[in-house]
Amino acid sequence: MNLNDLLIYIDEHARSRGIRVFIVGGAVRDAFLVPDNAPKDIDLTTGDKSIYTLAYDLSKKFPGADFRIFDDRHTALQFDNFNIDFSSNFISDGVKAYFRRKGIKASPLRDEMFSRDFTINTMMMNLKRDTVYDVTERGQTDITNKILRCPVSPEISLLDDPRRMLRAVKYSMKLGFIINDEEREVITKNARMISDIPVPYVNKIVSEMLDLDIKKTIEELYELRLLKHVPLTRKLANILTKNRELAKYFRG
Repeated sequence: MNLNDLLIYIDEHARSRGIRVFIVGGAVRDAFLVPDNAPKDIDLTTGDKSIYTLAYDLSKKFPGADFRIFDDRHTALQFDNFNIDFSSNFISDGVKAYFRRKGIKASPLRDEMFSRDFTINTMMMNLKRDTVYDVTERGQTDITNKILRCPVSPEISLLDDPRRMLRAVKYSMKLGFIINDEEREVITKNARMISDIPVPYVNKIVSEMLDLDIKKTIEELYELRLLKHVPLTRKLANILTKNRELAKYFRG
């Protein structure tokens, strides 16, 4: 079964159970950036716990796919050529408080989208992939303008999960986007928080950044005051041995 056929099946199965399911995250973002590219990873959400019912049903329907349950409670089905992830329905307490202060009545699905890292990852798409819902009303604009901006205050979005500070740098390297000034300020003031992130994660994402652009990665991590909290791995050490100009960023 190809991806399009699978998505149509999921849509029909979900509707038969009274469930509305949407594609979210990177696949929607990339539909604007690289329209002709076939996605390899699809993230799905329903906005509530019905996502678990859907994931379980599909794991039984497709026993040949590798079904996994992760520590953050999201689940996934790995097929031969693509991966389907089912949302953990994470909703930030900070986002809920933000909406209360603003007097905005939100739904669980809206709460979930605004709890994501950046506006470019908050858009939703139907499973036919012909309709996009720009929940924050800024996602498409920020993609066009190549801006990385949080859906709510970056003090909520970034501090909810400090790994997002590193992901901001990775997105800027990978997509050529500029990190918004307010987000840069919050990262700079709270850079020490990445010291609390598991070291294997930090090493992995920094390695991915270096593979994209060594010089820009080191300069950006330095400018955001993140570099001093990044472990000196063998890969980094080899780079610095060969490039004394970059080594200056590690002094002091």
